[in-house]
Amino acid sequence: RRRGGHGPVAQKTGSGGIGSSERAHLGSRATPSQIRLNRNICAAADRGNSSAVLSFLQSHRADMSLVNLSTTWHCLARVSADKGGHLDSGHLAMLQEQTRLELLRHCNALGTEEPHSRCVSTIAWSCARLQL
Repeated sequence: RRRGGHGPVAQKTGSGGIGSSERAHLGSRATPSQIRLNRNICAAADRGNSSAVLSFLQSHRADMSLVNLSTTWHCLARVSADKGGHLDSGHLAMLQEQTRLELLRHCNALGTEEPHSRCVSTIAWSCARLQL
């Protein structure tokens, strides 16, 4: 359960803009596309269906940053816990592989692009919550 507005999931704002929590998590390097992806990931999760989140992942996986992937993990863990849903192993394997590749990309950037510790901890929490 989210506490105090922390976590990769976007805060809702009345004007349709991004909340301060999302802005802080995405950081100044976030592109408008990445911010839009996070909003859409959260919107898919708000439908309460993990299939919608996984379908969105499948169609946009090439554009997802580590922040977007951690948001996907968090949303899946939240939706699955709330609904007791089953995750498709093929989609889950794709998410795991995409995340692995993005983490490796960060590690191989020769110190120029360190993975966000918040993203890594969110992914770890989500995997534990999903019992992976």
